Amino acid sequence: MAEDAQLALDLYPDESGELWIRSPRHHGAFVHGGGMGSVSIAQSTHAGYWRERSYPVEVALQLLDHHKGRADVYLSTQRFRGRRRVAYLLSMGSLYADLDYYRVPELSSLDPRRMLDLALAGIERASMPLPTLAISSGRGLYLLWLHSPIPRAALPRWTACQRELYEVLQPLGGDRAALDAARVLRVVGTLHGGTGTTVEAITPAGDARDFEELAARILPLDRAELRDIRIQRALRAARNPSERPQAPPEGFTQATLWEARLTDLQKLKELRWFGDPMPDFRDRWMFVAGVGMSWLAIPPVLRRELFALAREVGGWTEGRARSKLSAVMSRSHAAARGERVEWAGFDWDPRYRLRNQTIIELLEITAEEERELKTIISDEERRQRDRERKNPEMTRGEYETRAAKRRAQARRMAAEGLRPQEIAETLGVSVHSVRSYLYRDV
Repeated sequence: MAEDAQLALDLYPDESGELWIRSPRHHGAFVHGGGMGSVSIAQSTHAGYWRERSYPVEVALQLLDHHKGRADVYLSTQRFRGRRRVAYLLSMGSLYADLDYYRVPELSSLDPRRMLDLALAGIERASMPLPTLAISSGRGLYLLWLHSPIPRAALPRWTACQRELYEVLQPLGGDRAALDAARVLRVVGTLHGGTGTTVEAITPAGDARDFEELAARILPLDRAELRDIRIQRALRAARNPSERPQAPPEGFTQATLWEARLTDLQKLKELRWFGDPMPDFRDRWMFVAGVGMSWLAIPPVLRRELFALAREVGGWTEGRARSKLSAVMSRSHAAARGERVEWAGFDWDPRYRLRNQTIIELLEITAEEERELKTIISDEERRQRDRERKNPEMTRGEYETRAAKRRAQARRMAAEGLRPQEIAETLGVSVHSVRSYLYRDV
């Protein structure tokens, strides 16, 4: 925990020396103290309006002081680059569970502390770590597992932990919609407007844990076991090469791929913000981003995130967003129902899969723009980066000069009637490289 957050928390120890969260500021310091980026403070008004603003962490901690005793005040659970959107996520510092036990008839009359006892018993039976903090929300119960900050690249693993916690706590009213990193939770020291009850911590504040240690205890298989499984699959594939497609690299999933691609999409948007070389760039960008989000969010969260992102990026109404992105959302719902589609003799997840080259062509990404990206790059750009790592003496300028000569040769051969395959064999490059020479401007 950061030093300034610890000093703030030290103001409220009890006789035993345990630290108790008793105010909005201390709640914010416990969850976000010392973190970078922005967090959101929101309030639901009596008139039904939702007011939300994002602030740098240190500013938000100061502003939380003014919300003590106010009704229906919320704080984002994670930190962002600007507004509270999964697409703008900067880092995560806590796992959480939202127990709406008032929706479960046999549990609705229980005291929050009795409900906490049941939750802790269920967590212990599942051999999972106990939460760092429990908060009575005025009508439900929040559990927080504070952990070391992790970057957005770890979002798929973080989300997997969230789902496992939900599965354990679902019989106690666990909210399936409350699994995403863009969630807001009620703030200690404020009021639940519907019941008039104060939101309060009902356990002392524990210490933050290392995220990987938490994940190893929460997820059904840790990384060592997963590695053993991949080795066994590789051995089977070696014995029967035609049995199944080649296994991806260790740790690679569609979720990790799309998390990295979303970072590149944000970068591409920044590069083109002051110039719009494509009249419909935002439409195409939203489709690709929507496909990416479908691999990172459950359907209810996906709908909210896509509508918000479409409004910010393209100025779309919900109706237009629903029309433009209906296929993305319907495939996400199908995946959530466990449906599969058959292709090339295998069963696949119904959500869209896009190759890097498809995205490059769809968004008309230039070679100059590729150099600013990390994941959405062509085979040619990837090979060049490999060459630069292996042969640092060759500068990019020298490489580009050589590439320009090959491009001129390829175009001359094409003008003479040679097919791409013949040109590739003559120049000693791939057919894809030849097509790049012929059809892409560099």
